[in-house]
Order: sequence, then structure tokens, then C-alpha cells
Amino acid sequence: MIKFFLLGVIVLAGALLGNAFVGEQQQRLAVLLRLHSGAKALRSALLDQQMDYEQALLYADSSGCSGLFAAYAQQMRRHPQDKSDAWAEAAVQSSGFSLGTAELAALKEWLGRLAAAAVGAQIAQDTAQFLARLQRITAEVRDVQVRRARAIRTLCIMGSLTLVIVLL
Repeated sequence: MIKFFLLGVIVLAGALLGNAFVGEQQQRLAVLLRLHSGAKALRSALLDQQMDYEQALLYADSSGCSGLFAAYAQQMRRHPQDKSDAWAEAAVQSSGFSLGTAELAALKEWLGRLAAAAVGAQIAQDTAQFLARLQRITAEVRDVQVRRARAIRTLCIMGSLTLVIVLL
């Protein structure tokens, strides 16, 4: 009886281990969702509240972007001669905001366009394009994560079942 209980514990541990691995992969998706809400906040600050670019960045950072937009504003102040790509790279590194290459490229392009935008319609259009691109990236990441999660859970359960068979 105890042997079957211990074998059940092994299978359950394999399933829990699979869930732990899957939980770690959810972080990128959470970062993308925070970036999405920050982009909406930045658009609102620039268009609806008529803030200047630096104030809007600081306002957007308060929407849960973990210092990304604040670091970007700080880089703008410290190194005004640099281009927006350099500001974005430094901001991502200093904020600890982990982005994949696709979202980093989209972010650099969008922030560069916003820095050069002179008209509210251009800001709205650029932000809409960025949000659409970010939604596509998020959908791709979500799809990949679902497939990986299934594979990881299956492998963990199969591994624990193999261990049970060996122990029998």
C-alpha cells in the first residue's frame, strides 16, 4: 500500500515539476502585457492630457512598466546627442525589463517615431501600429508557450511514470 502511495507521489511530483517550468515561461508574456498597458498610458498622456514627451514617459512608467519608460526619459536627459535606439537599449538594460528581439525592435522603432512626432495624429497612428505589432508578438508568444507547456508537462509526467515502472 505504501509503495503505491509513494509511486503516486512520484507521478504527482513530475506533474508539479512540469507546472513549475511552465510558470517560468509565463514571465515573457507578463512583460508584454505590461508593455502594452504602458504604451496605452503613454499615448493617453501625450494625446489626451497634452503632456510633454518626458512627462508622458514618466506617467506611462507608473502604469506598471517597472522603470522602463522612466529609464528611457533619464537616458534622454543624460545623453541628448544619442539616438532613440541607444536610449531604448540603455533603458531596457537599466530597468531589467526582459524583452525578446522582436519586441525590442518594435519598441525602439515606436519610441523613435514618438520622439520625432510633431502632430497628435502621427502619435496616434504610430502607437496604433505599435500596439497591433505588440498584439501579434503576444499572440505568437502565447501560442508557442501553450505548445511548450504541453510538451514540458507531458515529458515530466512521462519521466515520472518511467521512474515508477523502473521502481516496480
